[in-house]
Amino acid sequence: MQGEYSIVYSDSTLENLIQRIQDAHSVGKNETLGSLIGELLKAYNAGNDAVIDDLTKAIEDEYYVHHYLRVQIKTGKQRSPTQNNALQVYCRELAKAMNDAGHEREVNTPIGKCQLPWNADSVKENIWRPVQKAMTGEHSTTQPERSQYVEIYDVINRHLIETKGIHVPWPVREQQG
Repeated sequence: MQGEYSIVYSDSTLENLIQRIQDAHSVGKNETLGSLIGELLKAYNAGNDAVIDDLTKAIEDEYYVHHYLRVQIKTGKQRSPTQNNALQVYCRELAKAMNDAGHEREVNTPIGKCQLPWNADSVKENIWRPVQKAMTGEHSTTQPERSQYVEIYDVINRHLIETKGIHVPWPVREQQG
């Protein structure tokens, strides 16, 4: 198993467990890296015991194969499924509004510049994602915190109102069906 693992917590009291992990590694204590990380996960109720046991084993396996482990700790909650749905609806509605207002996108192709209509994917890739990346440093729309979604939307909305006279409200649950 290769890849990066992120363990997400919001409480600073994990310093003690992190110190124990570092101590166990540096002086060869009987506590294993995986068991300490498992304890850390259980302390913060990060999931059910089977998930925690699987993650603990995966972390131990990675450590013993590579003899090195980086753990990234982030605070804040990622987007919710509702926010994901809202983003998809917003991109679709913004594409429709841009097309209805006659604001097509210009695309460089081997045959020259072409004017193409907007769609949900092109809005997400060419409007949402660049603003998100500039504001959060994150490429994936799964990575910004919930509160950052509002900030990204506000920047895009303000710009479109000022430059194109287009306002698309952020979807509410009733619109997401």
